[in-house]
Amino acid sequence: MKIVKLNEENYNVFISYCKKHRDVLDDSYLIDWELDRFKISEYENPTFLALVNNDIFGVSSLLTNEYLLRGNRARFRILHTMIDDINVYRNLLLETEKTVSHLSELVIFSKYDNSNLNETYIDLGFIIDRYIFILIHNDLSNVRIKNQPENYYIKPMNFQTDCETYRQIRNDGFKDLKGSEIPMSTDEVRDLSERDDYIPDGIFILYHLKNPIGIIRTYKELHNEEAVIGIGPIAINYEFRGKGLGQYLLNYALAFGNTLGYKKAILNVNADNENAVNVYKKTGFELGESFISFKKIIKG
Repeated sequence: MKIVKLNEENYNVFISYCKKHRDVLDDSYLIDWELDRFKISEYENPTFLALVNNDIFGVSSLLTNEYLLRGNRARFRILHTMIDDINVYRNLLLETEKTVSHLSELVIFSKYDNSNLNETYIDLGFIIDRYIFILIHNDLSNVRIKNQPENYYIKPMNFQTDCETYRQIRNDGFKDLKGSEIPMSTDEVRDLSERDDYIPDGIFILYHLKNPIGIIRTYKELHNEEAVIGIGPIAINYEFRGKGLGQYLLNYALAFGNTLGYKKAILNVNADNENAVNVYKKTGFELGESFISFKKIIKG
């Protein structure tokens, strides 16, 4: 067995491998539109293949974008082998770690019920950081927006004027939320309109009188090969929480999805965020899948 870097010659084989095995993995960065824009880059996408007689038996690929680097971490797009041999994983991981030795930690997500793979990750030195619920709303036609609260209203985000507002509300709301505590930049907010999953006029700002106090984003998503509307992030300024505004904002976004013809919605939430989970369940969401977020400390 040998470990080789991704190159032009083995690029298509790598993409095919990702598509073949993504159903049993966290496919957040393995869906078609993510793979279509994947580029060979030792800096942004350090990727390695495990080969036996030039046949691919495993892959390791990292994301090291600016957002993750601000948190001094990188996230695995995929770390997987076709053979039950932890040494293949170790060799792939060793080569991968060399490319990001300056960072503090590596993060990988895995389906909760993929017990064999999860045990392998633990044997490789990963530890469980948090659990995540994927929640599904199966019938948007039943969504009803309650009466608009007095002195509150919602408007679509204007990318010419509202990017800084979105950034401030999002970062303040998520600064203590594990997994989302890295602040977004204004440029990253602006780039949301260039993403393949962007829905025109699908990001909303909640106002109290003339003051922006909340946000919610909708986006295009695939779930079990079905087009659904994704929800997130959703954030309300601290002093306005506990007033039912989160549920109002969520219902508004779901009703928006219904007007576009979406039948279902999907979102993810940390399992220990009980307040958010309860709001989502009251709005009609049900548990779809559960994931584990693992991390591996590599420095410090």
